[in-house]
Formats: sequence, C-alpha cells, structure tokens
Amino acid sequence: MVADTVQVQAFLLCDSVARDQMTGKAIITGVFDRIWCPGFPAVHQSMAAYIRLRLSGEDGATRRLQLSIRNPAGVNQNGPELPVTVPPTNVLESVIVLQGLPFESEGAYAFELALDGRILSRFELSVLRQEPPSA
Repeated sequence: MVADTVQVQAFLLCDSVARDQMTGKAIITGVFDRIWCPGFPAVHQSMAAYIRLRLSGEDGATRRLQLSIRNPAGVNQNGPELPVTVPPTNVLESVIVLQGLPFESEGAYAFELALDGRILSRFELSVLRQEPPSA
C-alpha cells in the first residue's frame, strides 16, 4: 500500500552522516551541490545522501526507497531498491553511502529520490572541471 502523502523534509548530498548516541540526532557533515574535478572521467571516492521523509499511512508498512542518478546526457543509473519499514513516528530517516561514484563528463547530474517507484525529489549536483592554476 502506497502512503497517502509523503513530505520530503530533507534530501541532501554530503560528505558523511553520523548519529549522536545520546540524542539520536543526525550529524550531517559537508553538505554540497557541486564538486570540482581535474579531468574526466573522474571518480568521487565517497559521499552520502541523507534522506528524511514524513509519511502518512500505516506504521510498520514496508516501502521501497531508491536513489537514481541521471547524467548530463540523460542516461539514468538506477540504484538498488532498498526496503524500509515505516516507524511508529511516521518519520523515515535513511543514509545511502555512495563510494567510487564515476563521473564521465562535466555537467549537471540529477539525483532522483523515489519511494515505491514514484519520484519524490530531485537534487542537482554540478560536476565542474577544475582549471589548473595559471603560472
């Protein structure tokens, strides 16, 4: 059963996400919307997508969360569908760690967040060529 309403409270790309053991708060480090590469193809060693959704509907229900990336040429790379269980608070938090992410060319890469096959949000990451310093 698909949730009646979904509110995207956060969808961020960042360096890392940790959880405070005392408070349970998410500690989000290094939020960004662009990266600089010396040349292409390039590989970004590690980044994380922090996701926070408020869902209506039954708690305990299982949903399918998916992060896809569309490159500047429009080619879509679907990530795996991750089963998630709606907690009693109806607030779902998730962190997807992306390691060794390839960027074939300069341009805008669209990160698309989907729940149960429906796109909820898009985040654009600008991948830019870093020019060498002038002499």
